[in-house]
Amino acid sequence: MSSTFPSPAGSATAFAESLPASYRERFGPAEIAAHAHLFYRREAGEVSAGIFPWSEPGVTAICVVVEDRPGLLALISRALAECGFDVESAEAYCRPGDPRVAIDFFWLRDPGERVGVADIDAFVELLVEVLSGRRPDVPATIGALPPGQRDTTVRFIEQSDGALSVLEVETADRSGLLWAIARALHTADVQIIGSKIRTVGTRVQDHFSIAELDGSPISPERRFKIQVAILSALES
Repeated sequence: MSSTFPSPAGSATAFAESLPASYRERFGPAEIAAHAHLFYRREAGEVSAGIFPWSEPGVTAICVVVEDRPGLLALISRALAECGFDVESAEAYCRPGDPRVAIDFFWLRDPGERVGVADIDAFVELLVEVLSGRRPDVPATIGALPPGQRDTTVRFIEQSDGALSVLEVETADRSGLLWAIARALHTADVQIIGSKIRTVGTRVQDHFSIAELDGSPISPERRFKIQVAILSALES
């Protein structure tokens, strides 16, 4: 399902208040109304996605609403890559509840402003196939490194409360990068609580808030293994 129509103001307010304060600081009333519309019209177990208003030229912003599950970001990233979309940046939020619902945002490079509703509908159809397991699993594929861009940094950033671990990945920008990183994290049996992906020039800086599958913090021993898994995925 896809749409660009806003939601009623009341339901948009309730929707925004159910998400972290960082979400309300990030988006304005028009964006929040569009996100709320996609959220409220989603049927149980279904995917809802659509383009929402964004003023940056050469970029199309989409919102994807779906029930959260292990490896979800990797599966969405795979569907975007297979549709030929190039992700400029991304952010992921989770709305608590039973079930917990993921509200993920992707800013797609679209210099010619050709991405439209029909393209998002095709992406949703593919994502449904991927989520259902009807589409065979395939390894993540990433583009070749640009000349002279071979340095990659993978490190953990400490948080004051110690509840979550923040993994920072900085590397050269190339196609399929988010898919490769998210898949490596899923294979390492960690859950992504939230993420922020930014591209500046030819470099990408990604932040992932991660935890063990049971919600506990990542131990120092596990951190090293996760770092090696990410580096291996990006070098393969």
